[in-house]
Amino acid sequence: MKKLICLVISMMNIISCMVYASEILIETEQGTKSVEAIVSEGVTMVPARAYVEALGLDMIWLRKMQTLIFWDNGLVVRTKAGEKSYRLNGIDETMQNAPEIKKGQYYLPLRPICEAIGAEVLWEEATKTTKVQYQILQKEPEALSDADCFYYQSQEDWAFENRGSGYCWVCCYAMAISRATGQQVTPTMVAEYNKSHGSSGAFMQHNGIATNFGVQFAQAIDSDSGYFEQYDSWKGATYLKVENDEQAIAAIKEALDKHPQGVMVRYTVSPHTLLAVGYEGDTIYFHEPAYADGKNVTFEETCLKHYQISQFDFLQVIE
Repeated sequence: MKKLICLVISMMNIISCMVYASEILIETEQGTKSVEAIVSEGVTMVPARAYVEALGLDMIWLRKMQTLIFWDNGLVVRTKAGEKSYRLNGIDETMQNAPEIKKGQYYLPLRPICEAIGAEVLWEEATKTTKVQYQILQKEPEALSDADCFYYQSQEDWAFENRGSGYCWVCCYAMAISRATGQQVTPTMVAEYNKSHGSSGAFMQHNGIATNFGVQFAQAIDSDSGYFEQYDSWKGATYLKVENDEQAIAAIKEALDKHPQGVMVRYTVSPHTLLAVGYEGDTIYFHEPAYADGKNVTFEETCLKHYQISQFDFLQVIE
C-alpha cells in the first residue's frame, strides 16, 4: 500500500511539473485576440509582448535590467524577471509567482497581472477556454485640467532617487507632452524611456522621447522674429538673441502666443528647466518642478530667483 501511495504521489508531482501550451482569449473594446500561453507547475504564464499588445497597452523592455514597464492612461506597471515584487503606479506590490524568461521570451503570470490592471479572468467550461476581459483605458480622454499637468520632482508617485534631484527636465517633458496631447504622460514614463536607452533616468533622449510618445518638436518662435538665432531639430532647441530681461520676457511671450500649450525654458547657469504656461502683462507664469507648490508661479518664486530670466539657454516646444 505504501508503494502504491508513493507511486500516486509521484505521478501527481510529475503532472504538476508538466509544461504545456494553453490558448488565452483577450477581449477588449477593440475586439478579441488569441495569445498562446504556457502552463508551468499549475501557473499560467503569458508572453509579455503579445499579451500587452493584445490589451492595447504601451510598453518598454529594458533588456539590461530585465525589466518590463507597460502603461495606459492612469496606469503604470513595472515588473522584473525573477522578482515577485512589482510597482503599480509607483507603489510596491507583491505577486505569488515571478515573471520568467523562457527561450528568450519574457513571460508574466496571468492572474496577478490581470488583477493588478483590473482585468477579469474567466474560465469558460463549455469550450475549456480561459478569457481575459479588459476595458482599455486609452480611449478618448476627458480634457486634462491644468492641475493634472503639474508634476514636481520629489513627488512620491515617481519614486525618483535623491528626492528627484536632477529630474526637472523629465517633469517638464511629461508636463509639456500631457498638455500638448491631452493624455497623461507621467515623469516615470519619460524617465523609463531614458533608462531604456542606456542613460540615467534624468539624461534626456530628446528626439527619441518625442517619437516614443507620438509628439514632435516645434520651433518656439518664427525665423523672422528679431529674437530668433537658430534651431536645433534633434533636441527641439530654439536659441534666441536676447540681451536683457525685457527682451527675454518679450521672446517668451512671443513663444507662448504661438504655443499656448506651454514652452520649456532651459537654464544651464544653474542646471534647471521650467515650463512657461502663460503670462499677464510682462509677468510670465511657470510650472516649477522643484517645488510641490510650484504651479503657476512667477520667475521670482522659482528656484532660479537669484538669476536673471534672460540667462536661459534655449526654449523647447512640444506639439
